[in-house]
Amino acid sequence: MPDVTDFIITINPEDKSLRLAVTYDKGTATVRAPEGARFRHPVRVRWKRSRRDTAINLTVGKGATVCVIEEIAGARTSHAAVVRVEAGANVEFISINRMSSNAAVQITQRSHLGDNAAINWRNITLGSAKVTHDILSELAGEDATSGIDWMFYAKGDETYRLRARNVFNGKRGRGEIIMKGVAGERGHVRCDGMIKIGEGGSGTGTRLTQDVLMLDKTAKVDAIPALEIKTNDVKASHSAAVSHVTNEDMFYFAARGVGEREARRMFVEGFLWEMTAKIGDRQSREKLLEAVERKCRSR
Repeated sequence: MPDVTDFIITINPEDKSLRLAVTYDKGTATVRAPEGARFRHPVRVRWKRSRRDTAINLTVGKGATVCVIEEIAGARTSHAAVVRVEAGANVEFISINRMSSNAAVQITQRSHLGDNAAINWRNITLGSAKVTHDILSELAGEDATSGIDWMFYAKGDETYRLRARNVFNGKRGRGEIIMKGVAGERGHVRCDGMIKIGEGGSGTGTRLTQDVLMLDKTAKVDAIPALEIKTNDVKASHSAAVSHVTNEDMFYFAARGVGEREARRMFVEGFLWEMTAKIGDRQSREKLLEAVERKCRSR
């Protein structure tokens, strides 16, 4: 596997009989999981150094199964991930943004699904002063599934612009978008979620959910759900909720001897627990919980 200045990809030793085709050139990694390959452990991708632009192009062959965990560290201007999921293949793609807190970055993610293909995107946005992040998943094949789970926490003066779209162009598509996160202090989060069902998407069943917790009155949240449906015989719905931590909530903790900083941490971790629990890889889940705790305790 390539191990270069910017990019590392690692396969668990227990999957050593399986092979990935990998090339790397000037910030772009091209990866292919062969047809029928079934990885029992996550394939780990790490972008460890600063570079202006980086990208990964992943193709998952017919009937293959793989979980990819991508960690984006350092400072960079842009990053892109393009995933092509061939017929009958199944992908879990976990993307963890841990870039430096003073960075401004633009991230784009795209997926294209064939017949009976499935992808679960799991995005975690915890770093960078300014993030513009756009994900679009196109279900071109029939009976395909696309799920997008997005967890975020903005604090200080951080500004996040997050956009998630599932586009159903094949029959009997399935999948849900869940955007759930926290805005505190002067953090500003804009969540744009969209479900689009094209003329060929009859029989589709899908849902969009946006749920944001505001820790402070100085935080700002814009949750914007949208549906666009161009055919009949579909089931599609959306909801958006913004809740607030009140003075009464803080008084409840204070009356029981819990300080303000600890109470805020408990609110954040409790609110985000549902999303962290979805990450099946224990090592990644524990590292994520530690990252959330560090951010809660940071000034």
